[in-house]
Amino acid sequence: MPARLNSSPFLGFDVSVLNDAIPAAMTPTGFTTPALDLDHPWRSVLSSEIHSRPFLDIQAPAEVSHIAIFCDSDLQIHQALLASLCQHYGVAPPAEGHRNFSYTFSDFRLKWESHTEFSSYTLARSTTSTDAFSDPPHRYLPQAWLQQLRGLVMVATHLFVEKHDQQEVDGARLRSLFSGPVIAGSHTVGARAEVWSDFRVRADGFSRFLVRDIDLLFMQTGRLAQRLVEIETYRTIALLGLPQAQTNQPLIRQIEDELSTLTQGMGTANSPEDEYALMQSLITLAARVEAMSLASNNRFAAVQAYWRIVQARIADIRERRIEGYPTIAEFMDRRLVPAIEFCATINTRQQALAERVAHASDLLRTRVSINQERQNSAILASLNRRAKAQLRLQQAVEGFSTVAITYYVVGLIGYFSKGLKTLGLGVNADLVSVISIPIVIVATWIGVRRLRRSLSERASQEFR
Repeated sequence: MPARLNSSPFLGFDVSVLNDAIPAAMTPTGFTTPALDLDHPWRSVLSSEIHSRPFLDIQAPAEVSHIAIFCDSDLQIHQALLASLCQHYGVAPPAEGHRNFSYTFSDFRLKWESHTEFSSYTLARSTTSTDAFSDPPHRYLPQAWLQQLRGLVMVATHLFVEKHDQQEVDGARLRSLFSGPVIAGSHTVGARAEVWSDFRVRADGFSRFLVRDIDLLFMQTGRLAQRLVEIETYRTIALLGLPQAQTNQPLIRQIEDELSTLTQGMGTANSPEDEYALMQSLITLAARVEAMSLASNNRFAAVQAYWRIVQARIADIRERRIEGYPTIAEFMDRRLVPAIEFCATINTRQQALAERVAHASDLLRTRVSINQERQNSAILASLNRRAKAQLRLQQAVEGFSTVAITYYVVGLIGYFSKGLKTLGLGVNADLVSVISIPIVIVATWIGVRRLRRSLSERASQEFR
């Protein structure tokens, strides 16, 4: 009998309906789950990504050629080159957007991978020859197709994988295979293999790795070969930041000197014209620093990312020292780390320079703001003095206005009194004029003050 579902308050419905729907004769081995479209749209893509870059199955003796093509300006070139190669052999190329491709041709096996800035071709073929690097698989590629790679190849390396003959490698043989003054060698993969290289590009345009298979297990040869070509590829592309750093170094020094001069000039600027000239110069410096940073920040970030991959790949091969020879890790520490650190230093100096220019601009803006506040304070003080002077003048005018109005009003009262006296009403015009003077003065003064106060209040309300 199939298992029955138990009721649970968390299901939110009666599971007895499901129990009734289960056929009684169905056994656990015969239970099938109907296919439901429940997956997130990206699930299949993300799940396939972890399986998208399989290692080549390589067995000693074998020859391997690896070519990395750098072309970040137009990634369509990588797809077009692969399609051209597949067309030559009558093979269907991968669909657009695919980032890896493997195929076994008659003369070699091909693994193609597309990365952010470059794509790589790894070719492998078995060999019966004991003469290392005598028959690399890249020779079987069509020459017309190889000519299309002109100016694009960033990395090209050969690997020769041979069976270990239980004897130490002969120094004379190493010198015949490698031309560099320093040859790196080490036991790898738990001492199951030996790896030798001088990391030098020879006259044919390829560097070399000699891999001696002592007791590599299934697929370990392919994994080791993949790690070695990745070390060579990523350490080369990591160095793409070095020319940019060398170009930026004198520019940074020049801008630092100009910034120092401008900063010293802030203490001697005595006029708004001088401050304006300083601000224009700082804006120009800031634009130059920003342009330099935009041109190199991504590359310097890529340098660090590629360097971390190189370190991870070196750790993966688990080196052990062979007496008298530097390991690959030691070789990289001595030759590659200084260049990586130089790029990091230049990037740090760029960022510090941008912050210094911004800080100097803030200081100059603060200086200009303080001067403007001082000017505004002086203007406000001048306005206050003018307002006080106007107030005193206004008060004086009010006094004159009161006298003048009183004079005219008393004159009118005098004329009016004389008219009444002419009519025979017995009014003393002079006495009336004398009595009306203080009354008119007080009334006029009160009226003028009320009018001024009313106008002031109205002006205050309009200002608010």
